[in-house]
Amino acid sequence: MNRESRKKDNFQFNVDVITEEGLNFDLAFQGSTLSFEEESLGIIREISVSGTLERVAEENIFLKGLIIINASFNCARCIKPFDRTM
Repeated sequence: MNRESRKKDNFQFNVDVITEEGLNFDLAFQGSTLSFEEESLGIIREISVSGTLERVAEENIFLKGLIIINASFNCARCIKPFDRTM
């Protein structure tokens, strides 16, 4: 099985490199600030993405993976900042 491991700016793969055995990947994205409507979620570390891409038909790819984000929040009751891994 092929393996791809690197820091990336985007989440794109060349599907031509996915073999019959699949393609494992471990990627890291730089943290930034994400906003969800009225709330702001501050990423304080890299976003880690790992998984496997498998061909299930000539033009179909199956993705199975895990995303880990360590984010900073403010408590809604006391406004004290805290970190959470999701």
